[in-house]
Amino acid sequence: MFSKDHEQENTPFNERPHFRLLSNFLFEWETIRGHNFIKVRNVVTRKELLDFDTEFYNIFSSYLQSAQPIAFPGFSFAWVTLISHRMFLPTMLRLPNNAGWKNLMLLLIDLLKFLDKYTDKNEVSNAISVVYKGALRVFLGISNDMPEFLIENHLELMNNLPPTYFQLKNVILSAIPKKMMLPNPYDPTLSLEDIAACKEPPKVFYDLIAEFSTLKKPVDNYLRIPSNSLLKTIISNTYRNEYELKNGIGYDYLSVDNNIVRAIVVHVGIEVGSEYQRMSSSAVFNTKSAYYTLLFNLIHDGTVELQYQVIQAMVEQLRYPNVHTYWFIFALRNMFVSEEWGDQLLEVQEIILRNLLERIIVNRPHTWGISVIFTQLITSKEINLLDLPFVKKLPEVRNLLSPLYRHTSTGNSIDNSNHQLLGNSASGIVDAKV
Repeated sequence: MFSKDHEQENTPFNERPHFRLLSNFLFEWETIRGHNFIKVRNVVTRKELLDFDTEFYNIFSSYLQSAQPIAFPGFSFAWVTLISHRMFLPTMLRLPNNAGWKNLMLLLIDLLKFLDKYTDKNEVSNAISVVYKGALRVFLGISNDMPEFLIENHLELMNNLPPTYFQLKNVILSAIPKKMMLPNPYDPTLSLEDIAACKEPPKVFYDLIAEFSTLKKPVDNYLRIPSNSLLKTIISNTYRNEYELKNGIGYDYLSVDNNIVRAIVVHVGIEVGSEYQRMSSSAVFNTKSAYYTLLFNLIHDGTVELQYQVIQAMVEQLRYPNVHTYWFIFALRNMFVSEEWGDQLLEVQEIILRNLLERIIVNRPHTWGISVIFTQLITSKEINLLDLPFVKKLPEVRNLLSPLYRHTSTGNSIDNSNHQLLGNSASGIVDAKV
């Protein structure tokens, strides 16, 4: 159907007839399958069609994957429209036993890889801007229609998301289970331990072996009995054999494998949740636990790049109310004020604050967990963010924080309207440009 000869010829590729043909397939099948193929009178045929229904959508999605934008850039606009089609996307999300989730994930990863390949941190082309807006609508639709899909698959999506797309990251990580009512994250008197949802672990699709099979044993052994030799093994395995070129986080060449770092952080969160349910909170909510010690030492003994990646992965776990969000808020708050860093304290504080601001200065949505910890830092009596040396050197950051400090000094809480001050101040970020 498609030919790469179009890439070699001067004649433009016309995607419309191909889009019309494929969308007609979806329309005709949707027409037939209505009310469990009630229009088909033959009982045997109806049963065969019912059995084939799931297979049809998986075949169709496999075909779309073969026509993905990286292979056929000229078909990218029609391709994004097809994967978000009202007769395709909702059905893939609702197939029995989540039978469409795997193939849908492959399509979304193809979309993110295409954006990553053609996104430049200095300039974004009009074509990529249109594709990005389409991707944003796709993920917003999934978040509203089936948030559990984003909740369970967030790790794999983060591993493939371009690092400069902070608003899209927020859309994915802001997904909350249906029927959950979120407490006000801007209330400085909010107590996480009193929230029932903060005692429950989130559902996470997580293939431990696929993510870091060589590190499973050292990480598990460290969580049982911490040792310097195991720590060195873990740190050495977080570095790549070859540099990877990546735009967006301040490094032109990445030496750290951020997929492995995310896997370690998520694994720690899963183990924390399991032990929290088995034992008392004191087993995990203390700075002497192996869970906290592992992440602390990865930051303490790692390079600046590893420090950034570990803290970024921790901040990504600040999502809706659950035990992971609860514990990582606890860990990051303690790290922000810990005197154990010594000369590294300001460096760690700067990286934590940078990760929080990267996520909060873009347009909404903002994840609940990040709003909670940011409010806690603003209202904390232990430290004044405005007094930090790196904040004083950056007028833009100081201008963002000063209004919030003035507001809280009057005894008011940070409500949504005042917090919008941050959302209106985004600049220099790809999401704001596109």
